[in-house]
Amino acid sequence: MIKSVFAAHLSEQDKQDLTLLFNDRSLGSLSDEDKSNFVLTASRDIHMICGFSNQSVYYDPRFNQDRIRLWVQIFREMQSRGLKIFPKFINNHRIYTEYLHIFNSEIFIGWQDRKHGLYLLRKNRLFRLQPTTLPKNVFNPEWMRHADFYSFRVKEKDIVFSISEKVFSRLNPQEIEKFFLEKNNLSTIMSEIINKLKVYDRDLDLSWFGFQIDRLDKNIFVDEDRSYLKTQNDFTTLINSSRVSRVRDGQTLIPAVNPRTQQASSSLYQDTDEILTDQETLITSKSPKKVSTRDNLNRKISDRRHRLYNLEKLEQSRTENDAFWDDIKSFSFEPIINNFKKAWKNIFNFIPNQPTLSKLIIITAILLIILFVFLVGRAIGSKSGQVVETEAEDTTFETRMMEVDDEVKPPNVALIEVELTVKANNLQVRQEPKIDAAIVATLQRGAKITQLSEPENNWVYVRLADGNTFGYVYAESLLGED
Repeated sequence: MIKSVFAAHLSEQDKQDLTLLFNDRSLGSLSDEDKSNFVLTASRDIHMICGFSNQSVYYDPRFNQDRIRLWVQIFREMQSRGLKIFPKFINNHRIYTEYLHIFNSEIFIGWQDRKHGLYLLRKNRLFRLQPTTLPKNVFNPEWMRHADFYSFRVKEKDIVFSISEKVFSRLNPQEIEKFFLEKNNLSTIMSEIINKLKVYDRDLDLSWFGFQIDRLDKNIFVDEDRSYLKTQNDFTTLINSSRVSRVRDGQTLIPAVNPRTQQASSSLYQDTDEILTDQETLITSKSPKKVSTRDNLNRKISDRRHRLYNLEKLEQSRTENDAFWDDIKSFSFEPIINNFKKAWKNIFNFIPNQPTLSKLIIITAILLIILFVFLVGRAIGSKSGQVVETEAEDTTFETRMMEVDDEVKPPNVALIEVELTVKANNLQVRQEPKIDAAIVATLQRGAKITQLSEPENNWVYVRLADGNTFGYVYAESLLGED
């Protein structure tokens, strides 16, 4: 079990395009709440942060809600079945994201946008995490190819956050480390860092997100056959750990390559052995070879195929109701307005090189049409005005008060007694269950009354508060006591 505090801030620009999902809570363009800042404390076996862009090459924006539902589903399944189900779920559903951080008490794995840096504060020292290599035959090589992969072992009091890699180029890293030591709240720390940067750019508004681990309790998931999850088949045992570089020594991003072709590094990593264990280090990488034009073309074709595959799959999984509302949301009047403007422009220029004459003819034709419609409407109106007058039958009935000698006959049903309150402003109690029966009494709103029969044709037999007066009232005019 891990108790973590998540915090995030989205710039006004990113808030319109990006959605961040923290466990099963969202922030950004698809969130129910319109806010830029986010703080969440959660205790779970597995935590997750993922981000979705409305400009993704893999998904139509209409299906981002479907993507979020799938990621919430996998998050909940991992709580009961462990991290082992993650690769299979991804392979089956082929869902993508722009950011992804998943961690439990044993390991952190994440895919990070290359435009941002992934930073770790441990033992009051600030590091930049370096990408590592994905294990073979676990994830599809095409999956999350736009991002770098990171992995390391988490420890209590770790603070991990993602922000633009250019942030620390203008700040003194040693002063930032001291500032982290003085302030232990990630949200406050990041706000102060942004304020320091506003000296150079008054309107600076950067997006960032991250988490800090408050408590770490080791937890071992149990497989279906009651065996320990941590076996040779667990994909996390195949993952190499990221190396780190102190921010004070520079924060150059070193892309990951195959470890077999890699040589050990020197200067950037001289201080990391004091902080990280041997399982948290990985040999550094050289600059990757340039990708050929043909490889770029193949990647674009592959991206398009993935996108079409996902669109088709999600389209098939949607219900008719979801499809209807998605079409309504995506409907736009802009094409209709543009076509109307274009047609209007063509009408007023139907005579080549004679725009004035064209407008004069069109206006004359419109006026003639209006005059014709007016004359036709007037002719039809004059004919319909000749109505044959007929004498109307008198269908009114006489409303009378009940005479002294008249009696109210009770209904031939079992009698009950239920205390009720009149909710009509003027309730008329009648001699018989008919609208034209004689009036026994008139009651005001709030008067007490006793119901003596079940409703029959929506009329009930009642007794007034004096105990001696009986009659019939319309059932919907009464309100029962609580």
